Amino acid sequence: MRIGPEDIKKILIINLGGIGDVLISSPAVRALKDHFPGAELYFLSAGRVAGVVRGLSLADRVFSLELERPFLHILANLKNIAALRGLRIDLGINMRTLVSGSSAGKIKYIMAQIAPRIKAGRDTEGRGYFFDVKIPEENVGGKYEMEYDLELVRALGVTVHDKSIYLPITEESCLRAGRILAAAGIIESDTLIAIHPGGKPSHRWASDNFARVMQILRNNPGRRFIITGSRDEARLVQDIIGKSGVKALNLAGRLAFGDLCAVLKRCRLYIANDTGPMHIAAVLNTPLIALFGPGYVDRYDPRNISSKAVVFHNKERCSPCNKTVCGSMKCMGSISAEEVALAAESLLGRNEKEEA
Repeated sequence: MRIGPEDIKKILIINLGGIGDVLISSPAVRALKDHFPGAELYFLSAGRVAGVVRGLSLADRVFSLELERPFLHILANLKNIAALRGLRIDLGINMRTLVSGSSAGKIKYIMAQIAPRIKAGRDTEGRGYFFDVKIPEENVGGKYEMEYDLELVRALGVTVHDKSIYLPITEESCLRAGRILAAAGIIESDTLIAIHPGGKPSHRWASDNFARVMQILRNNPGRRFIITGSRDEARLVQDIIGKSGVKALNLAGRLAFGDLCAVLKRCRLYIANDTGPMHIAAVLNTPLIALFGPGYVDRYDPRNISSKAVVFHNKERCSPCNKTVCGSMKCMGSISAEEVALAAESLLGRNEKEEA
């Protein structure tokens, strides 16, 4: 369907994914803004990433739905949906895979309540039958997630000129990050190595492995370690520090989004599970080791946007999968600490040569 710029006055982007999903969709959102310069653009996100969307300046106004324990936020969620309905949206676009019938039903309900004049989205295995404009998609998919979003906006007649992901870091964030690191005795000349051991339980590499990697990499006295994570992951981080016997700065729950970006920009290496912060490091082109298990590597491979990323992924017969918790964890368990440490030394050495 070809839609002229004069036909659309109000656009709503629905993306209820995580930080990585929002970052990856941003080139498609920017292309829409360029194609419909006179339109107001709204964004409906998950509550936990609404601040990120605002920080990226992707929309004129950001609405959110609380998806974690939603029964506690029924009234707030309904209020936001009613507010969006009142805006009389011309074009509503869902920029996420419909991973199941339940997922499709949720988006169909949201679209019905908001009632955009034109509904667009991905027709994942036929689940997107209710969209007016749609593109075909398989459950697993065989290309980078960004390409699905770009294909969708092209179906709306939008020309895409730029696939880069814009991630601004404010001076205030840099100053706050600098103060946090300086308080821990970390100076500019230190080789800063960061680790992100958290994320969805099924995506987590064993804490013993992270501890072992730290032990191997600590040989150089100029290296300093920090560990990032959410507030809920502070105990996990402390457990890794204790097991390693290596002095490290526990930043779990201490960094706002902008501050995390500023810290990762300072790092010479980031070792992370398949998580939102992994995507942030990739966008910033920070040397990165990404640990994939049950996740969709073809969809979310950071090497699509980073020239300094190394990916570990030993595919098992049961992967990829959408499990939150797994009793086997064979896919993550097949990655050894020694091979990750070897790749880390290689990345650190390459970075030192580039800076020399």
